[in-house]
Amino acid sequence: MLTRRSLLAGMAVLAAGCSSLESAFTPPSLPKVAEVNWAVVGGFVSINDPEGIRTSDEPVLQRGLAALAEDKENPYGPERGRYTVTLRYTQEWPQADPPPKSREEVLDFIAETFDGLAADLVAVPPFLARWLGEEGLLLPLDRFMGAEQSTIEAEFFPSVLEPGRGTGGLYALPVGALPEMLTYDTAYFAKRGVAPPDGSWDWDDLAHNAKQLTQRNEDGEVTRWGVVAHGGIIDGIWWALWQNEAAILEPETLRCRLQEPGALEALQFFRDLVHTHRVSPAVNSRDLHKLWTGVTPYFAMRYSSYALSLTNLDFRFAELPRGNVPAVPVNADLSIAIAARTEQAEAAFIALRGVVGAMQELVHVPAERATLARLGEYRKRLRPEEVTAIQRSMEHGHAMPQSGFQFVAMESIMADLLRGDDVATVVGAACNALDEHRQYCEEANTGDFRCLF
Repeated sequence: MLTRRSLLAGMAVLAAGCSSLESAFTPPSLPKVAEVNWAVVGGFVSINDPEGIRTSDEPVLQRGLAALAEDKENPYGPERGRYTVTLRYTQEWPQADPPPKSREEVLDFIAETFDGLAADLVAVPPFLARWLGEEGLLLPLDRFMGAEQSTIEAEFFPSVLEPGRGTGGLYALPVGALPEMLTYDTAYFAKRGVAPPDGSWDWDDLAHNAKQLTQRNEDGEVTRWGVVAHGGIIDGIWWALWQNEAAILEPETLRCRLQEPGALEALQFFRDLVHTHRVSPAVNSRDLHKLWTGVTPYFAMRYSSYALSLTNLDFRFAELPRGNVPAVPVNADLSIAIAARTEQAEAAFIALRGVVGAMQELVHVPAERATLARLGEYRKRLRPEEVTAIQRSMEHGHAMPQSGFQFVAMESIMADLLRGDDVATVVGAACNALDEHRQYCEEANTGDFRCLF
């Protein structure tokens, strides 16, 4: 059966064969003025709204396009690039009826969504860009980059560029990043006589100061936790594993590696924070929001990918405490790609470069090195030490896992550690969960996203 996806894949091959763009400055077959549509479906948490809480990303996206249009000297802007760009925004993904039940149905649904928006450019998470590119729904960018390829490699941080790369090349350029930071209550630190965290903190400092910051009542019940060292399934405790040179699995074989000494030590450190020192709460991801209840949160500091979010509280942020090696988990939820359905791939690439550049100052942390170097100039509320902390965090950034298998294991790890199981039991259960999930995915042609990546 010839599906919409196979048609798009064929269009991608034709586009690749017809394209002869060697430089964004000399497109040989660009129309007089190309009309490029940028499709954005759903929300992206890395988008930053300087004015506070928003109900939609659309005004911020439009602000970026307006700034791009005003930049008359930009070689990738609409005037010199000879294109117009129109935002095709929809706040939520449409509901498929019936819901996709197989890999093919998921891909066809996404292709139809892009088609319905007449998309030339699409905003996608990097992991989705890689998958959609390998399945023929996005065009590889390498063939358009020419002499720019080495420039682009140096332009972006690897932790947000590499997740968009798959078999066939690079499928998307990153816009924003969400490095995990240590956010902390400055007033409470001063009240407890604890110096603010800085780049010198290590795991021992974290445990020691968390004890100083944990507050208990006369009955010994915790009224304020010293640290929340975990997040939801996405955030998990990747920091503990990676800073101890450990991993959940071997990417190629999916062999479980949690039995290795580095992994065991990392899991034990986190377990001790929760159950031995009792300085971090045994709260699952669904109930973490309850720690923010009331005017005063029930913690002094927290590991968070959203540390730069605006808040009325006097919270600042610093680098994560150091382990054996510097390693900072970096989420990247917004990248931009070229849809295979486009009939103007060359113009779309120029517009892609322009839009990616214009959006850099409108995200929590820019993916582009040059823009991050100017962070203190346009993000005035940041203190100099916070700017430095962000820059150092991105230099030590590690891309979040691109495999759904890893998140299956992390979900098992978090549930069992928070319950209080010993590390050996936790590891055995997580490795079993990996084996069971692998078998499930091999036997079923399913639309479960944890099997697709």
